[in-house]
Amino acid sequence: MNLNLMLVASAIAGATFIYSCTKDSASSNPAPPVYNQANTPPYTPCPNVENLENPYDNVGVAHNDGLEYVLAHKPQWSCGDDAQWIQTAIDLTATFVCDKGYGPSADCYNATSAMLNNVVNDYQSMTLEDVIAGMGSVQLQDYTGQLFNEVQSYRDSTQIDSLLTSIKQLEGEAITSTLNPDERRTFLELASIARYSSCYWFQEHQKSVTDWHCPTNPIPAGKYNWTKLLVTICADIAGGALGSITGPAGTVAGAMGFSAIYATI
Repeated sequence: MNLNLMLVASAIAGATFIYSCTKDSASSNPAPPVYNQANTPPYTPCPNVENLENPYDNVGVAHNDGLEYVLAHKPQWSCGDDAQWIQTAIDLTATFVCDKGYGPSADCYNATSAMLNNVVNDYQSMTLEDVIAGMGSVQLQDYTGQLFNEVQSYRDSTQIDSLLTSIKQLEGEAITSTLNPDERRTFLELASIARYSSCYWFQEHQKSVTDWHCPTNPIPAGKYNWTKLLVTICADIAGGALGSITGPAGTVAGAMGFSAIYATI
């Protein structure tokens, strides 16, 4: 499966985390903000989306908060061609990252935007298999592959609860597995993103007209089809995976920028 534009976007925020981690060790950056379950997102979450057994469930909440940030800035969206929209998404991602304290303390916006543009060029040709292969241990790769498979194989477009349950079952296995603490955290963050992303895009799919379209080009829900929904969720997971490669945490930054790109292309 060639991800092309999907992984262009994944690379955007994935590299955001890489850059932030690299700079943190050499600067006085503030710690990334702590998102917790008390931070109610501005959309209505699915009733069964939470998993209180996952200590990193807050990452999924933060991911959806990032999506709402991009959507709230719709007047800034540039429509016309893919390149223009990718650049707009980079700009909004950089702003979100800097406002939330994920970027470098010095010249955050310009430094982050330049880095994101470089990463787009590097990751355009990646495949899903490439992402999984870069995850670390064979066991982590296996769990990540299973997570992608759960999403890709889901076919019940009338409800999302069964997918949420399947993801929680994988999380339960990972919690009691022999994954080392860093890799367990990485997987549980990705699983949280997968659940909240599934909820978010399923709700969008249910609308008569999705909110995720250029202002001059409404997209009927029929065009935002089930396949597109599933691939967008996979893109969110892939972005989080790329963002987590250099260390634990930061997967929020790795999973929000590209969602906007792929959802509207």
